[in-house]
Formats: sequence, C-alpha cells, structure tokens
Amino acid sequence: MATSAIVATNQTIHAAGTVLDKQNYGQKVLVNTDYVEAAGEDVGSSYTFLGFPKGSIPVMVLVLFDALGTSSTLKGGTAADDDRFFAAAATNAAGYILSNLLTQIGTAVTADTPIVLTSAGAAVTGTIRVFAFYIPVG
Repeated sequence: MATSAIVATNQTIHAAGTVLDKQNYGQKVLVNTDYVEAAGEDVGSSYTFLGFPKGSIPVMVLVLFDALGTSSTLKGGTAADDDRFFAAAATNAAGYILSNLLTQIGTAVTADTPIVLTSAGAAVTGTIRVFAFYIPVG
C-alpha cells in the first residue's frame, strides 16, 4: 500500500499566499479552569463551572476527577443541552474525560457559556476539576 502526503486545508491556502481568516490562523488557545469538592449530593445533581466566554470558539473540555463513587457517572453540557460536550461517562475510578469539540470549531458562543456536569448512577464524592479550552475572538 502506498503512503500519501496530505496537506491540510489552511496550510494549502497559506502556501498559495492567501491571507487566512484571523480565527483560523495565528490564534492562541486559552483555558479557564474551575473545580468543586462534591460532597455526596443526590443523583441528578448539577455542578456549574466557569466555561467559555461570550464570543469565544470552544476547542475542548477536559474533566479530571477522583474516584467519585461506585456506579457514578457524569455528563457534560450546558443549562440548555445537558450533554452538549459529552454523554454520561463512568467516574467510579479516578480518571479524566476529554471531549474535543471539533464539530463546534469555527462557531463562537453567543453568550457566556458555563459548563454544567450532571451526576447519575450514584451520589458523587470527591474533587472534580474542569478545563475549558477556547480561542478568543475579537
């Protein structure tokens, strides 16, 4: 099988001498971070974290957590869409959830957008830390 040399879209445009849209070239990725110490709140409890500022382009959500409880899960989204960023994931052992938002890159949020994690399966106890990576625009 022959190998291929694939050139990404923006590199092709840049190599041709075309000026790229500012949101696609030369941008910095910033991160907001927040945490909570969950203390055995009831199943279905929600935890709201600092997320994406108005006008920014979401890139990725990273959630780090302790072993939160047998059969416990967390899903991540917004107040309007509780699994916008990721569906329910097991949190019974310490670990992380990494949600790349490739399908949303290029689309700026129109309002400050906190990240809301919702528990299921069992009450959760322990540290939950959220990192919201984004491209500032404007």
